[in-house]
Amino acid sequence: MNPLAAGLTFISAFFHAGWNLIARKYRGGSIFVRVPLLISLVGVPLALLAGYLGSHFPPGVWVNFTVGGICLAIYYLGLTQGYQSGDFSVVYPLARSLPVLVIALADIARGHPPSPAGWMGILLVMIGCMLSPLTSLREIKPAAYLNVTSIWILITAAGMVGYTLVDSQAAERMAPAFTPLLRYQVFEVFVSFMVLWPLLLLFRQPLYLERDLGAWKWPAVMAVLLYGGYALVLLAYQLSAETSYVVAIRQFSIVIGVTIGAFYFKEPAPVLRISAALIITAGVLCIALAG
Repeated sequence: MNPLAAGLTFISAFFHAGWNLIARKYRGGSIFVRVPLLISLVGVPLALLAGYLGSHFPPGVWVNFTVGGICLAIYYLGLTQGYQSGDFSVVYPLARSLPVLVIALADIARGHPPSPAGWMGILLVMIGCMLSPLTSLREIKPAAYLNVTSIWILITAAGMVGYTLVDSQAAERMAPAFTPLLRYQVFEVFVSFMVLWPLLLLFRQPLYLERDLGAWKWPAVMAVLLYGGYALVLLAYQLSAETSYVVAIRQFSIVIGVTIGAFYFKEPAPVLRISAALIITAGVLCIALAG
């Protein structure tokens, strides 16, 4: 795998874990509306200006950021509902790890199948995912996974798979330049905002936009982390032929997030869940190094 792509993705993992911890602290909901709103208010005028000055997309890329925005809204909805019904150290690793398997299958369809070491990594990820929801090894039974939280985890994972596939395709189609990628992300976030608002209302999430500027501090931090982290990922897509390898390295954020979640949020069984996160990490490292 391209070393620069690996380095950019690794850095993005810290950004990603950071904004997820903020989202978990505020239990999702309105913060997932305020964040894309902030990005849109700042980014859309700049993106339109850049387009006027000559930064153009290839034909049809608007379909990518529209579909990607819808999938991103589904992803945010899943996180919001999941964080309210389950532990951070369960929702976060499962929602982030399951798409690695699907993206690997997509790479096979694209003619870039994982190597034997890559498949070993996938197996390790699967084992780590199965262990993450447990507080004890004696709890290995269907009931540990057949619950409301698991449904939202699957919805979150489906949203991630969707926007990952269309975004990687868009990144491959665009010229190797940072400005078009930044514009693309702004429009995708704007679409996600327009879709997410009615979705959250449909699920009766409390939505409100505080008038106190102090209440916007953490949403602003989250917006910077989210936008900056994913901008690095889009650039990594352009530098790496295997999308699954980029997605795999991003899962280093699991170790960061689960470790902090277990100790900061005082969630149960930190040793077992951190061990599961380490198994997942070993798996994603196998996948990444196989490239």
